[in-house]
Amino acid sequence: MGTSDQGPWTSTPSHQHAGQQQPPAGQGTYAPPPGPNAQAPHPDPDPDPPAPHPGPYAPSPLGTSAEPPARTGLGLLLLAPAAIALLLGQVIPTVRLFIVSLQDRALLGGGGFVGLDNYAKIPPELLTGLLLGAAAGLAPALLGFGVGLLIGRLLATATTRTAAIGLGILGAGLVTMAPFSYGFGVGRLEPGDGGGVVLGFLAVGLGAALLVGALVGRLADGPGRGRATALALVGTGLAGIAVGWQAFTPYIVGAGRELPGALIYEAAFLYADSGVAGAIAIVVLIPLVLFGLLGTALVMGTRYRMEPQPLPRTDGSAGIVGVVIAAVALVGLIVVALPWLTSLGLPDDELGVSVAGVVVTTWGSALINALVGTAIAAAGGYAIGYLRPFGRRSERVLWFFAPWLFVGLGVLAPAYFMILRDVNWLNRPTLEPPFVAIPALFLFTFVFAAARRSPDRRGALRIAGVAVLGVFAIETWLGPQGALWPYLTSFSPDTQHAVLVLSQLFSQRLFDGGSVLGLLTPVPLVVLFAAAFAYLASQLARVRIVSADAASQGALGPYAAQPGPYAAQPGAYAAQPGAYAAQPGAYAAQPGAYPVQPGPYAAQPGPYPAQPGPYPAQPGPNGAPPNPAAPNFGPRPPAGPAPEGPSAPTH
Repeated sequence: MGTSDQGPWTSTPSHQHAGQQQPPAGQGTYAPPPGPNAQAPHPDPDPDPPAPHPGPYAPSPLGTSAEPPARTGLGLLLLAPAAIALLLGQVIPTVRLFIVSLQDRALLGGGGFVGLDNYAKIPPELLTGLLLGAAAGLAPALLGFGVGLLIGRLLATATTRTAAIGLGILGAGLVTMAPFSYGFGVGRLEPGDGGGVVLGFLAVGLGAALLVGALVGRLADGPGRGRATALALVGTGLAGIAVGWQAFTPYIVGAGRELPGALIYEAAFLYADSGVAGAIAIVVLIPLVLFGLLGTALVMGTRYRMEPQPLPRTDGSAGIVGVVIAAVALVGLIVVALPWLTSLGLPDDELGVSVAGVVVTTWGSALINALVGTAIAAAGGYAIGYLRPFGRRSERVLWFFAPWLFVGLGVLAPAYFMILRDVNWLNRPTLEPPFVAIPALFLFTFVFAAARRSPDRRGALRIAGVAVLGVFAIETWLGPQGALWPYLTSFSPDTQHAVLVLSQLFSQRLFDGGSVLGLLTPVPLVVLFAAAFAYLASQLARVRIVSADAASQGALGPYAAQPGPYAAQPGAYAAQPGAYAAQPGAYAAQPGAYPVQPGPYAAQPGPYPAQPGPYPAQPGPNGAPPNPAAPNFGPRPPAGPAPEGPSAPTH
């Protein structure tokens, strides 16, 4: 009886070999006459069949990639600076702040333990300040992220060049992140001007939220796109609230005195009551710690990987519309930033200010702080995400940094001041704390972990390098805009920091919005940073981020889930039996002339034992059967009559 096909792929029609037995040495090859089943395709019963040729989309771009082994020694070495910076810059100041909140002491003197009395002295304006800060921070976060996400979704259907143009336009808008310059450009605000505070946050934070939303819309792809979008939105919103609660510039220009950052500064440095300042700071610190734990919990279980953008994308109307909206958004950012963009001049000579000395001092310190902070965060992120010193549990190290994910200088300022006072280091140059930017550490951990899982690991590491350069550029740009640290550490009347020089001019009424902000943001540096932000943002258009977990479960990307003509389809006859696979040959059910006397091959299978020949019950004409122990040498050419006599023996 005939048998159905069993092999996964077919290389040659199996009936060409059906019934072909190995003849004894010296005898020719018997070729039965071709019957109706002679060309019926059958699978190749070879135990190791060749794999089919892959289709144009096989293997899948989301195919599994072998991750490099963990490197414990180097990983711990690179993680050590971040751990030390966490201890010195966040843990010790937090503990010191909590102890101070329980003591009755002046900022420069000692005091006794008073328990929770300082918490009862917290001014009621704190609640108003928390609400105002949350509204001021959320406004640019939600608005910018929503518009940016729309732009990113439109750019997701465009070619890499068009998407790079759109992202580059939004990247240039990052220069509008200039809170101190914007505040001084607007001029003195009225106390309690909540509308001015919200407008200031919109003008300063909108550019960053736009770029974040656009990057998520363009880069996030595949089944994990929804979760990536939700995580980015939550993170952007929490960051906006944290910045609103710790902002200090509105206090300098006269408005926002009820903001938490302003209340902490006044209690500690205006009234010299570090106990009440510590109590206010702890009250603000508690929700910030919860924000950090929540953000870490949302991110901890995510597994993403970076891949090149699929090539078959064309510029349609959506991509062009995305670029146009990005250009309109940039124009809007420039319009709201005009108060400081139109003040980028230099002071008159009679003010007695050394422009070169101020620029070098201001930007030199910012460059050093950014270099140290970015290097520590990048080394820690590379260690946790790529080297993985603790194996699969390496990302759990982030839980030690989580409480301070959204905690900045504004909340811990009194503790930093007292620590510098204790070591007699006031009015001396020092690095600006916190010494490690924990949001950057989280970002680098995510990026390097995605690079580790990527099939094109070298290309993914190049994108990770772009991210590191981008964070370094942003930290360098924002460094001179931070007014609180120069206020805390510089007391010399001849200081050369631009923030303090402008503050003196502001307090002496010599500054009324005129062209003197070039001391802080010279025009050449504004142009340089705008170009750098645009270039680095445009480079991110070459990559997409997909869920590694979804890929491992078969949920593939837009092109990975659509196999080519042969990627997910077996050969022509792999899973489908031939035309006559289930139908016996012409003589399959009819015994031969001598049914009681089987032929030499009746009881011994040929080289293809699972598939009997077309004449299984007919005795053959060729003498004794071959040796049953003879090895099977695999497929042989189709049988046929020997053109010149008997064929050469094959074994």
